[in-house]
Amino acid sequence: MKPRSPLVAGLTSNRLFAPLVIASMLLCIAANAWLLSHPNFVRVMGVTDFQDFYVVGQLALNGKVECAYEWECLRQAQLAHFHDWQFMPWAYPPPFTAVVEAFATLPHALSYGAFTGLTFCLYCLAVYKLAGRYSAFALALTIPAMLINVRCGQNGFLTAGLVGLFAQNYLERGRRGGLALGAMIIKPHLAVACAFLVLIDRRWRTTGQAIAIAIAAMIVATIALGAPVWEAFRDSSEASTASLMNGEFPIGRMTSAYAMAYRFEWGASLAMALQIVVALFALASIFILSRRCKDDRMVLSYTIAASMFVSPYNYDYDLTFMAIALALIAPVAVQYISGLEMVALGALSWLSAANFALASMTAAPWGFVQPSEIWSISFPCLLGMCAILANAVRRRRATGGATIAPSIQAFP
Repeated sequence: MKPRSPLVAGLTSNRLFAPLVIASMLLCIAANAWLLSHPNFVRVMGVTDFQDFYVVGQLALNGKVECAYEWECLRQAQLAHFHDWQFMPWAYPPPFTAVVEAFATLPHALSYGAFTGLTFCLYCLAVYKLAGRYSAFALALTIPAMLINVRCGQNGFLTAGLVGLFAQNYLERGRRGGLALGAMIIKPHLAVACAFLVLIDRRWRTTGQAIAIAIAAMIVATIALGAPVWEAFRDSSEASTASLMNGEFPIGRMTSAYAMAYRFEWGASLAMALQIVVALFALASIFILSRRCKDDRMVLSYTIAASMFVSPYNYDYDLTFMAIALALIAPVAVQYISGLEMVALGALSWLSAANFALASMTAAPWGFVQPSEIWSISFPCLLGMCAILANAVRRRRATGGATIAPSIQAFP
């Protein structure tokens, strides 16, 4: 069938486009690692996310992991390491604390390069395995999220890569489908939608594997960090919930319905009520779609995109999830999307992550934007992206398109 927009189809299936994007990101990672090894070359105010990871890892290595889960103690550790601090309370589950402890055995810049570089490779592998020759479509539309992860060294590549591997196994009905899903214990709120799909689809082997891997990860973390870490984690989680409701986190960089409503001065309670309604609707729609649609790729793509709407605690660096959702339906989107819709998708993709740039301005000496003035517009932007992609899918259904194959051919 002739593509709706030959230009879009030609660009997004060009064999040089995806390697160019990947090479550019690897170059950015290398440059950022070099800058971290030369801190006096460019003075940036505050502490990045990976620097927070590194401080926590150092605390764990020195037998002070409980300090990481107590904000004032962590703040003092940030000051000791980097002579600056940033409000980033540690509320990650102990399995992820064990991960950053392992990377903290390396020097700071090398640790960043290893963590970001390896997880980026995992991310690219997951996208390529799902999209094949259409990988450029998914990568191009998530360049903003990739740049954010490269800049701050967050774990968006890791979580998206794990979900991508889960998606591949889910499509192939492989025997190891639950391994990657269980590994999402490092950030469980992002795996709620996928876990829900596994349950309603009665994938009991996958469910059992995911539970087993999650339990194994918790046991390993307990051995590595000590049993008291779980009490510290519980206390930190409660404190983080209170901080979220009080607006102490950078709400402008959050992508949830809660963040949007909170910034529009709905108040914490009403904003959380909206978030609960959105989350329930997302899960209910996954259930309905899984019963009505026989195309596993379509269902899985929707489920992974819906992961962005379940938790109030989603940030712009988590938008790498959208690359996996896009990779799953790339063959359909490339064929049925128009040039104008592609431009709109690109604009919405950049706008959904634009608050990172605005938040950076607040830290700059010449900054003219206050944190309280940054609106969270990611939620409506994500809805707009989903609407455009749904329209492309409807066109495919109207023409009687066949079910997408579990695997997509690479370049001939």
